[in-house]
Amino acid sequence: MSLIEYLNTVTVEEVSESLSHIANQFGEVVAFGFMILFLIIILLLVVLWNQRKNRKNIELILKNQITIYERIEKREELNS
Repeated sequence: MSLIEYLNTVTVEEVSESLSHIANQFGEVVAFGFMILFLIIILLLVVLWNQRKNRKNIELILKNQITIYERIEKREELNS
């Protein structure tokens, strides 16, 4: 059966239903894609926020180590 013969046997309603079905499936795929994109963005924001928090903790630990080192130096100077 050629394409022209097929098109002669198909009604407008059937073509309309097929196109509607294809459009609905395409819409579902696009919606799923946006959902995945949104989840990836949220994941990246959480990772960046966690890295920022970790950086602040590292800075605090380094400050504490410097303070401890300075106190040790002062004690050594007083003991000398």
